[in-house]
Amino acid sequence: MRRSVRWVGAALVLSGAWAWGSAEEPAASETAEEEEARPEAWGQIHLELESWVAQPAGLDYRAATALDPTNPFGTRLMPIPYGTRDEFRYVAAFAFRGDIGEARLTWFSHDDLVDRTWLTPSQFLFGTLTLVPFGAGFQDDGLADAVLADTRTQLRDLRLDFSRRALETRRLALRWQAGYRRVFHNRRLDADYFAVVPVLPPLFPPLTSPRPDLDPLADSARLASKFEGRGAEAGLEADFILRPGRLAVETGVTLAVLRGQVDSTFQSITHVYALVEDDTVAGIVEPPFDVFGTLVPGPGGQPVPFVDSVRQVELIYAVSGVRESVTSQVLETHLGFRWRVWRQLEARFGFRNIRYSDVGLDVRPAEVVLETDRRLDDFRLVDGEQVPFLRLQGIGLEQTRHSATYEGYYFGVGYTF
Repeated sequence: MRRSVRWVGAALVLSGAWAWGSAEEPAASETAEEEEARPEAWGQIHLELESWVAQPAGLDYRAATALDPTNPFGTRLMPIPYGTRDEFRYVAAFAFRGDIGEARLTWFSHDDLVDRTWLTPSQFLFGTLTLVPFGAGFQDDGLADAVLADTRTQLRDLRLDFSRRALETRRLALRWQAGYRRVFHNRRLDADYFAVVPVLPPLFPPLTSPRPDLDPLADSARLASKFEGRGAEAGLEADFILRPGRLAVETGVTLAVLRGQVDSTFQSITHVYALVEDDTVAGIVEPPFDVFGTLVPGPGGQPVPFVDSVRQVELIYAVSGVRESVTSQVLETHLGFRWRVWRQLEARFGFRNIRYSDVGLDVRPAEVVLETDRRLDDFRLVDGEQVPFLRLQGIGLEQTRHSATYEGYYFGVGYTF
């Protein structure tokens, strides 16, 4: 519905342009001053509306690996495919009279959302790539039997250029252009890792009450970054004329160098079973948790279930506000056809590719440590239950830079007033 409304709006704009272009000539009584004040006396306005079916590439979202039970060398990276989304690209230009040149404003935005789920109940085959290793996975081995990954990528690209004809013959027209470019690029990966069918030792009813708080909670992680940059650009466009005034092959290349900054965030939440006494972690219960089904001496020497002293504890590591100054390059190329359909109405079709280098930054700790015999930091409400948590201490910080490419076919229409 939203797409239909946008195309109807585009049709109305072009209808108005046609009505203006086909209007009657001004009356003979029009004065010379009025003639000079008309827009045509200063130049021509050109508007374009382009539908670009752009697909991101090279984003390098990595949430999980998958083990092959029959092949120790068969571990593979689980792919997160990128979506194809039809977005409008807007161009408004003013060509100055007397072949002075053309000022052009271009705007493009793109949002890409991808959700992926992998599930192998009771078979813990998925590696938890984004988590810190400490406490990752139900068995603290970095494996899960289900993964939910959610990615979001946003692009905003603004250009303001001035172009001028460099060469024109019957079969070839060259134009150079230079201007200003501003880019916003955001990326985010959220991943949840589950133990859908965990294997825990049986408890001792009625010696101990049911313990739903020991049901394994999902581990989770988030990696996010926001890039903002601006700078100068320059390029060259060429038209290879097949039929003068009617049909041409158009191509061009533009290079921009942007100076900006990228802000990064990383968050990891894992879980362990711990012995908690008076809100103090006395030790970590190691897998395979056989001690859950044992009895230990209690007050007065009476045996009590070991599990009564066990709590599920969250281990949280989070870092935000990691800001880096970066220099990014934007390389844009396109190749297509331009056909004058009727009078000043043109149709365009072709392929466009834009690469944005170093517009993403992932950060994560090089190492994390947990001090034993320390008090719980606090409690957090998770699924209606108060879950105690500890903050992990990080040592060092690893950084990974990312680039992004947008490519796909475009179709557009333009009108010159």
